[in-house]
Amino acid sequence: MKIRKKVGRYNKLKSYDDLQTEFELAISKIQEACKHKDVTDWVPEYWAVAHSTGRQVKICKHCRKIVEIDDSVMQNWRKEQIKNNPKYWEKFSEKQKNDWIKKGSCSVPKGVLKEMSNKKTTRSQNGRKRKKEVNTKG
Repeated sequence: MKIRKKVGRYNKLKSYDDLQTEFELAISKIQEACKHKDVTDWVPEYWAVAHSTGRQVKICKHCRKIVEIDDSVMQNWRKEQIKNNPKYWEKFSEKQKNDWIKKGSCSVPKGVLKEMSNKKTTRSQNGRKRKKEVNTKG
């Protein structure tokens, strides 16, 4: 891949976007042509350093394409959340619960996941500090 391009009679450096486009095209050609014969074992998938997606994947060692995805670990965790927190899940239909188990938090209202975390907040919903009740009786 050349980092200079001919513009008129000058050799001009390519921009970041030009190089990125060339790189992505080259990678897609390699992945399309690859037979994916040499594949890793199941490995955890991360969306950033130390931030797991909860999925297990198999990756081609030659072209680095994700060949298989196993979402069962995350689905089992979601089932446990429903089982261990029945108080918060009783207001949802079975369809909503099953959608959440399969897809994640996309079909569950935002407040439910916050309630499940069992963390006590020091602020109310409007951002003001809560008043603590003082026991005046002896």
